[in-house]
Amino acid sequence: MGQNLTKKEINKLKTCTPQTIKAIFNQSNIQKTDTKGNTLLHLICLTNPSQQIVEYFLLCGIDINTKNNKGYTPLHSLCCSKSPITIGVMRVFILKGAKVNECNCFGETPLHFACFNNSINIEIFKYLVESGSNVNSLDKKKKTPIFSLCQLPDPDLLKIQILLQHGANISVKDKNGRSPFHILLSNINNLQVLQFFVKNLQDLNVQDNKLLTPLHYFFKRKKCKKKLLKCLIEAGIKIKITDAKGNTPFHYLAKFQKKKKGLATILIENGGDPNLKNFRGITVFKICKKKSNLVVKNEIEEFFSKNHNPNFKELTKNQNNSKIDKTILKEIDNIVTFQEILPKEITILRRVGNGSFKEVYEGIWNNKCVAVAKLIEGKKFSENQLNDFTQEIITVCNLNHPNIIKFYGGYLKDVSNIMIICEFCRGGDLYEFLHSKQELTPKQKIQIALDIAYGIEYLHSKKLVHRDLKTPNVLFSEDGKIKIADFGLSKTMSLSNTLINHTIVGTPRWMAPELLRGEQNYTDKVDIYSFGIILWEISTGKIPFEGFGTFQLSGLVGYQGKRPQINESDLFYELIIKCWGQDQEDRPSIQRIVSELELLKSQRY
Repeated sequence: MGQNLTKKEINKLKTCTPQTIKAIFNQSNIQKTDTKGNTLLHLICLTNPSQQIVEYFLLCGIDINTKNNKGYTPLHSLCCSKSPITIGVMRVFILKGAKVNECNCFGETPLHFACFNNSINIEIFKYLVESGSNVNSLDKKKKTPIFSLCQLPDPDLLKIQILLQHGANISVKDKNGRSPFHILLSNINNLQVLQFFVKNLQDLNVQDNKLLTPLHYFFKRKKCKKKLLKCLIEAGIKIKITDAKGNTPFHYLAKFQKKKKGLATILIENGGDPNLKNFRGITVFKICKKKSNLVVKNEIEEFFSKNHNPNFKELTKNQNNSKIDKTILKEIDNIVTFQEILPKEITILRRVGNGSFKEVYEGIWNNKCVAVAKLIEGKKFSENQLNDFTQEIITVCNLNHPNIIKFYGGYLKDVSNIMIICEFCRGGDLYEFLHSKQELTPKQKIQIALDIAYGIEYLHSKKLVHRDLKTPNVLFSEDGKIKIADFGLSKTMSLSNTLINHTIVGTPRWMAPELLRGEQNYTDKVDIYSFGIILWEISTGKIPFEGFGTFQLSGLVGYQGKRPQINESDLFYELIIKCWGQDQEDRPSIQRIVSELELLKSQRY
């Protein structure tokens, strides 16, 4: 590089017109740099990114990809600029050969900075991404560009969508084990962006290297908003997960949130327990006293004093449960006849799973091991959640097939203790089995596929559509028998064999294109598509669409017809291709699938 620029020359770059700058800088001094190694092109991009000046400097011979002392190119500087930037300037850089994926000494690309910079408008941002930027480029802290967006209190939702549309992974972790969701909850104020994230994430409760969940991070920030917390809880975020020291998010609330009222009440109403101890034996209440957190302390005391008042307790019980008593339980009683099993007859051993509104426990009943599904204690439920649980009771009690989970009975008399009791499958689920790198012989793969198909065939013969078929819902009994489970989203077909629904249901990775598009009319062929994805998992041992969220999949699968990669040599290749057809009418019936699998089995074995 040439000699250093003076302060006077640098200041002229900020204030002078293009004509004046051209008069000051020419071939004799065009290669000057400042003390940090910034060329004139770096500096003009930072302070006064004029298309005319940029073109002039390039014409005079400044290298468009030259780096300063910390490895920043002029394109890095442009993406850092707080001055107004035009699409014309960005086009000049791209068309003149600027390297969009060049890294500085910290491993950051220009896109990392464009994500964090509100001066970069949507048009420019989209152009940069579409010009070949790697949306999953890792810096030296293993952070991708989406981490930069998540650092903003009000990130641009359109920028997030553009990144996801181009394959950005929102489940990636940095070197500390933090996901973009951890970072988002440390900063977010925008409810719309938060709602978008929770709809597209596969795991709201991912833990970092210290076992902190995003909800722990949420309470570590300076200010928490109640509407954001309510959104998280409604989405199914867990409030009792502990970090490496045994602290729940409630412990963090007591430690860091000393001014905002109402947060503790929301946690308690949704199952949060201020009496839970961390590994040092310290409760939430004790932290409140130690940190002089009177806001949380008073809320806890007020809540429990009210709940120990008999009149208040009776009032809240009537308010929360009257609708359930009159509608949900009455509906079940009218439809279902099954063995009543009293709670005292069951010995609960341990919790083995949970969702946004129910928990599943391993228990003992009548000298046999059973699975006990219960509504989460202390949580308020939406009408849809209650309907899903009701639907599961109504469905499973009328099913009897060797490849369907066996139903024993339930208890419906006490709305606060509704439960259903089914057989317990000690063998775990197919998802864990396939992705634990265990090898299967072709014969085993065919038999597993056939058993699942037999179960689906039985459901469809009963005019039932599962709607949430996936490997986590396919269980192994103790003797290795396949059992299809979880009927909370199942629906009965009408006489026209068509389902009408107004909400997106299922799990995105296994969800049929018509469901991802939000179509209201669909048939039992949605299960056939899901079965095709399961066949692909059995065949390859891989996770379908790993790293993709609902928003990405709705576009890629729902509209573009994208499918996981598959080789023609794969065991179920032809059947898989048929099952995951984009048009549901092109997919085979379950009877046809059973026939083809039985033929494949007989030909090979």
